[in-house]
Amino acid sequence: MKIVLMGNPNVGKSALFARLTGVDVMVSNYPGTTIELKKGKMRFEGRSAEVIDVPGTYSLSPASKAEAVAIALLKEADLVINVVDATNLERNLYLTLQLLERNIPVIVVLNFWDERRHVGIRINREMTGEGVRELVSRLGEARVQQYRFSEQERWAEIGAIVKAVQQVTRKKHTFLERLEDLSIEPLTGIPITLAVLFFVFWTVRLAGETLIAFLFDPIFEAYRPLVTELSGRLGGGGLLHDILVGSLIDGRVDYVQSMGLLTTGLYVPFAMVLPYVFVFYAVLGVLEDSGYLPRLATLVAAMVAVPCMAQTAMVFALLGPYGVTAFGIYFSTLFAVWVVLGLVLNRVMKGETPETFMEIPPYRIPYAGSLAKKLWMRMRRFFGEAIPFVLLGVLIVNLLYVSGAIAWIGAAAEPVVTGVFGLPKEAAASLVAGFLRKDVAVGMLLPLGLDMGQLIVASVVLTMYFPCVATFAVLFRELGAKDLVKATGIMLLSALGAGGLLNVLL
Repeated sequence: MKIVLMGNPNVGKSALFARLTGVDVMVSNYPGTTIELKKGKMRFEGRSAEVIDVPGTYSLSPASKAEAVAIALLKEADLVINVVDATNLERNLYLTLQLLERNIPVIVVLNFWDERRHVGIRINREMTGEGVRELVSRLGEARVQQYRFSEQERWAEIGAIVKAVQQVTRKKHTFLERLEDLSIEPLTGIPITLAVLFFVFWTVRLAGETLIAFLFDPIFEAYRPLVTELSGRLGGGGLLHDILVGSLIDGRVDYVQSMGLLTTGLYVPFAMVLPYVFVFYAVLGVLEDSGYLPRLATLVAAMVAVPCMAQTAMVFALLGPYGVTAFGIYFSTLFAVWVVLGLVLNRVMKGETPETFMEIPPYRIPYAGSLAKKLWMRMRRFFGEAIPFVLLGVLIVNLLYVSGAIAWIGAAAEPVVTGVFGLPKEAAASLVAGFLRKDVAVGMLLPLGLDMGQLIVASVVLTMYFPCVATFAVLFRELGAKDLVKATGIMLLSALGAGGLLNVLL
């Protein structure tokens, strides 16, 4: 049996899915959290049933590929749980009525029931019962309804339902509601945004540095005698020594420069990156669950020009010691390139501009359990994905050095890497690794001893020059080979120009 969860974006489908199945899912207070299908199992009437959480959709007339996937699953569904935002019945019921026309058993779940009271909405229900246990016990009551509506009739029916079951009373604005208004208006919202970003930066930097100083550095100092003894047993040199321990700097292990799997390979991800990533993800969870991120995206449209979360955390680790100045130059450069490139491409490449709609959820107090769960999921992903890639990157760099390939790559790329960007030729290895994972490539810059200007140039170039392999695959699928080549050329030229200009200015 297949049970499909459907509803508008940001109505709590993923949270309900997690409660029904126990599957770990990312739940946030902004639309679009579910960008792919999530599947789990639950017990229903004594047997196993498959539960599918699909991307949110406003109607059964898809406006995006994600919505088309959600609608296609209706053909396979034996039962639909329609999750409805109790604070916004009129908008949500449009999808509900469309579902009732599809000859599929449907049960309606009113979510945000407590929040409804806070905003002065009263809903009369013939059905009684609250909670997930009550929902599961009543799934068998779902029935096929033979409804057929024209567009005009559907809206008339929605109006009749809302009038019959909902009463709205006037209430005074709460502090959070007043803050919602202030944080979306440009005059007050932009200063609030700058204050939030400043707070995030300093929190990540100070908390990250504190974790390094009082936790990770002492751990690695205690670990030093073991790796030093291993170095002696391996004779202080040779291929195996270079791979495991790396090069000795002034006769001793240097965790940053030795470039061994058991030295730099462990120190960089754990002691230099992990603390910042941990704090960054913790702060990000609060911003997500509070409902602030959509407001930030509305006020600062250039958010599309910043890197992914994992790479952003790595950039925090890279530029953090140089304070707000380094971050200001980095993000200002991305913003300036985004504006200039957009204006140029708008003139060169003609086309239509579709409307952009963004749902702004209400502010909510983050739930500690949800924050902890998301932090654990993200850190588990970091340990499972990023750290192995860092170790692989260190191994590749070592093998490239031993084989002489790094010298060849550095010589071939030197006119651009050194001449245009002002970086050491060893940074070429990071640019190569950036095609696999951008966050790992940024991490590989840490041991190179770059100054602030070089770090900014390298970070900007890595962000702009080429998508990682996962993004590359998506672009190929969406654009096709011809347009992908065009997009790649634009990215390379933009990165070359921005990196070269930054090198001159800095």
